[in-house]
Amino acid sequence: MNTKENTSGNRRNAGKRRRATLILLIFMLLLLAGGILFLRYQAQHQMGGLSRKPVLTLEGDSTITVYPGEKFQNSGYKAKNYRGDDISGKVKVQTSFSGVRKDGTLWKSGKGTVTYTVTDSGNTITKKRHIKTAYRKPDSSSKDYGHGIAVCMFHNIYDSKNPPADLNTNYMSQEELSAILQYLIDNDYYFPSWQELRDYIDGKIDLPAKSVVLTFDDCAKNFQKYGIPILEKYDVEATSFVICAKNGKEVLRKYKDVKHINFQSHSYNMHRPGGTIGHGGIFPALCGRRGGRFEEVHRHAGKR
Repeated sequence: MNTKENTSGNRRNAGKRRRATLILLIFMLLLLAGGILFLRYQAQHQMGGLSRKPVLTLEGDSTITVYPGEKFQNSGYKAKNYRGDDISGKVKVQTSFSGVRKDGTLWKSGKGTVTYTVTDSGNTITKKRHIKTAYRKPDSSSKDYGHGIAVCMFHNIYDSKNPPADLNTNYMSQEELSAILQYLIDNDYYFPSWQELRDYIDGKIDLPAKSVVLTFDDCAKNFQKYGIPILEKYDVEATSFVICAKNGKEVLRKYKDVKHINFQSHSYNMHRPGGTIGHGGIFPALCGRRGGRFEEVHRHAGKR
C-alpha cells in the first residue's frame, strides 16, 4: 500500500516539476521576445536605426550655378520615409547666401550653401549643395549688348546730428546714402565688384543692364566712420579709392577683414593741389590740353 502511494506521489511531483519547467520556459521565451522587441524599438526610434531612416535625394548637380541679375533656381529634391511614402513636404531648406533677394534674384556675387533637412520617425537626414556665381559671355545679338555700366562716385559721409563745420557738396548724410541704397535694392539693381567691372570692360563677362558700381573717393575718416557701417547694414559692396601716401597702410591694416569694401589706388601722392586748370590739382595739369602743361607739372613737382 505504501509503495503504491509513494509511486503515485512521485508521479504527481514529477508532473508538477514538468509544468513548472514548462511555465518557466514559456516565461523565459516571452521575456526574450519582449527584450528583442524592446531593443528593436530602441534601435528604430531612439538610436537612429537604419530601418526607419528617411531617404533624401538631391536632384541635379551638387553645385548650383547662379548668374548676376537672374533668379536662383533650386535643382529640386525628394524625400521618402521608411515605408516609401513621399515626405518631400517635410524637407526644410536653408540658404547661407546673402546675395539672393527674396524673389530669388542674384544681386551680388558670392558663394554659399543650401542645406536640406528632413526628420521622420525620430531620425534626421541632412544634405548640402554648394552655390557659386558664374557669368554669361557677352552676346552681340542681344538687345542689351554694350549697354554700359553706371558708376556712382561719392566722397564724404557725415552724421546729420553732428554736421561738419566745412559741410559742402562733397558731403552726403547717412540718411541720404541709406535712401539711395534702399532705392537701388528695391528696384532690382545688381552691385558689381570692381573686378567684375574690369572684366566687363575687357569683354570677358556680361553684366545686367541694371547694374551700378558704388565708389567712394579718398577713403576719408568720415567715410570710414559713417559710410562703411551703412554698406554693412545694407549688405552692399563698394569700392574706395585710397590716397596711398596719406593713409594707405592704415586703411589696409584696419579694414583688411571688412567684406563690404574693396580698396583701390587713388594714386600714391598725386591727389594734391598744384594745377590751375579746371578744378585744380596736379591731375588736371597732367591731362589738360593747354600748351605748356608739362612745364606746369614740372614746376609744381619741384623739378624745374
